[in-house]
Amino acid sequence: MKRLKRTNSSPTSKRTRPKKRQTVQELRELQRIMASAVMRPLTSSERMQPLWTDNRPTEAIVAGFIKPNVHLSALERLEIYNRQYWYRIIDCIFDDYPGLRVVLGQRKFLALTLAYLERHPSTSFTLRNLGQYLLDFIEAKPEWTGSRTPLALEMARLEWAYIEAFDNEAKPPMNIDDLLGKGAGEIRLRLQPYITLLALQYPL
Repeated sequence: MKRLKRTNSSPTSKRTRPKKRQTVQELRELQRIMASAVMRPLTSSERMQPLWTDNRPTEAIVAGFIKPNVHLSALERLEIYNRQYWYRIIDCIFDDYPGLRVVLGQRKFLALTLAYLERHPSTSFTLRNLGQYLLDFIEAKPEWTGSRTPLALEMARLEWAYIEAFDNEAKPPMNIDDLLGKGAGEIRLRLQPYITLLALQYPL
């Protein structure tokens, strides 16, 4: 019986290895446009923006890097992520600033949150930093807090201090042995980085 010649069918062989489809630069561009799409603010009806930043239809842009399926168009598929991104970061601000939410009321606080997040989107690997510019934003844009701006600023300052106290860096504490043999001019005492000193006008 004639024996058949074996062929190399290993997936790592040159014949079967898939062709490289993207360069690193192309992958970075895909990541950038995906992030831009997901992080774009929603419309007032909580839908994806119908127009891209250059006024082209968003649907046409999205179709270039997202495939539709049998149930959803490319735009509808990406809209799920766009909406979930915004629901998540809004929830984070609501969780981090419950006192400020009480000071302003639900509706005004939501309006402040949306305006703030549109101006200061998430840029950190951790959502802990999401509210790091909120104090500066309230000071620069007091129209969002109105007559309650002084109280809102102090409440936001206090609640940011809670965030710092909870998870900012902790340096090794000093003990008496660290002071032995040192002159007064050599000693430098500092507060822990997670401690914030506050001078407040309201009994918060």
